[in-house]
Amino acid sequence: MKQLWIATTLALSLPMTALSQATVTDRGGTGMNTTFGPTGLITVPNAYTARKQEFRLGGTWGKEFSGPTGSYGIIDFIEVGGAYIMRRDRDDKAIAHGKVTLYPSNLEWLTVGIGIIDPFDAIDQTAYFVGSVDLSPKAVGAVKEGAEAATKQVAVGFRAHAGVGTGMFRERFIGGGELIFDNHLAIIAEYDAVNLNAAVRYKTKSNVQVQAGLRDKRLFLGITAPIEF
Repeated sequence: MKQLWIATTLALSLPMTALSQATVTDRGGTGMNTTFGPTGLITVPNAYTARKQEFRLGGTWGKEFSGPTGSYGIIDFIEVGGAYIMRRDRDDKAIAHGKVTLYPSNLEWLTVGIGIIDPFDAIDQTAYFVGSVDLSPKAVGAVKEGAEAATKQVAVGFRAHAGVGTGMFRERFIGGGELIFDNHLAIIAEYDAVNLNAAVRYKTKSNVQVQAGLRDKRLFLGITAPIEF
């Protein structure tokens, strides 16, 4: 996996490569911090990043891992951040993370993320590569309201994520999916190279996201709130 580490280093040091792949638009994705910080599912990162000048403050609570997390979009398609990991029966550690989002010009349906977690090896230095695909239709239903014939869109969608990582991901496959209802409620499932994890996520009108479920076969709770500057 040395090639993956080299690719990650190059991607993080050449941000303009990411910017050349697409116009500055939001192409979907979740705004949830994972256990170790990067935008993603539960533990597994996805290909998306925080928006430019958006800071996402989060936290996770569980039997094995707990602590605050943060992600910041320094420019379009690049996020950096950190987490303070409180571990049961082991020393607490502060770690950093970074991720670049790429949009292949010949594959408009695909988003690619290349990132690093814990670059200074406080816990387990990890590089990863992940692809995300948004399979969500624009809407699957419409409800007319009164004589004005106003329309309410009821969106149901699905996003799939797959990749590989070193370190905590053990040079194995990682991935997962999100089944999204009306853009507020989602069912999340992932494979983190060791365990199958699952959660239910709810997003409020102010874009605060809360999720609860099973991580490493134990109950956990997570929350992420966006702050824009």
